[in-house]
Amino acid sequence: MELIKEQIEKLLDRKKLVYRGEFKSTTPSRAELQLEIAKMQKADPKLVVVENISTKYGTNEVTITAFVYDNEKVYQEIVPKHLAKKSEVKVEEKPKEETTSEEKSPEVEGNKEESSTEETSEDKKE
Repeated sequence: MELIKEQIEKLLDRKKLVYRGEFKSTTPSRAELQLEIAKMQKADPKLVVVENISTKYGTNEVTITAFVYDNEKVYQEIVPKHLAKKSEVKVEEKPKEETTSEEKSPEVEGNKEESSTEETSEDKKE
């Protein structure tokens, strides 16, 4: 990706950036672009907002408009809620470990035993 335009907006404590680049298969997601722009600008990914991703029909070229805010207070005041929600940096969660049969409550095991005894009594009747 190459930086086409950089405009410093002092009153809003942010930089407006316009990038142009190419992608290989699908259009990159906002999250991917947000992290890449944060690395290029040496900024916190939480303060980067990808406003627009524009592609040209039939090509693999993309034009990205993004804002990099100087501090979180200004970010929260200026960025619309719907755009802030799209720009949230997602933290990867570790999958929970499965519980073993020893950790299960005795009530659950008791229900299984009752159902198995019912089956055996029905089998005896037949």
